[in-house]
Formats: sequence, structure tokens, C-alpha cells
Amino acid sequence: MIQLADPDTLSNPAKQEIDMEKQLACQEIRIATTADFETILTVRELETPNNTVELKFETVFAGAKDSEARQTKAQFFVDRDDLQSIRKALLSVVEQRQGS
Repeated sequence: MIQLADPDTLSNPAKQEIDMEKQLACQEIRIATTADFETILTVRELETPNNTVELKFETVFAGAKDSEARQTKAQFFVDRDDLQSIRKALLSVVEQRQGS
């Protein structure tokens, strides 16, 4: 379980528990692969009242004792509106690259 604070009630944060097993959708994207390591972005839509989405960046190192073990490098929980903002920013970068 993970607890999230409600940003609208800063003086008295209302905690919300998220059952990490209750996911609506999950997708993994390999964003970097070399002979030494692989970086994976996992996007999971969780069953919460505010449609929380988990963004988790993990790395797998080829030379590790357990070559399947993932190390979490960053983990963020955002709502769908924030996810749309991230999408717009990424698309803007991609479109600028294609235009040049």
C-alpha cells in the first residue's frame, strides 16, 4: 500500500491508500538498451478515485549477480490531467525535432 496526500488540503493532508495490485492497465517501454544495462519505463493506471497513474523508471544491469533484478531509479504518481500535460510536452519536443 502507498499513501498519497491530497494537495488541496495542505494544512491537514487527507491520506489516500492505493492498493498497488489493483491496476487498470500496465505498459512497459524499453527506453534505453546497451550491452551493460537496460532502462525500462513502466506506466500503470491504478484504480483510485482520482485516476492515479504510476510512472516508474527502472534499470537492469547485465553484470549484476541477478541479471533480471530491477533497480528503481524514479517513481512518480500523477493524475490523468498531469499525464496529459506530460504528453503535450513530449509531443512538442518530438514535433520540434521532426521540423528541424
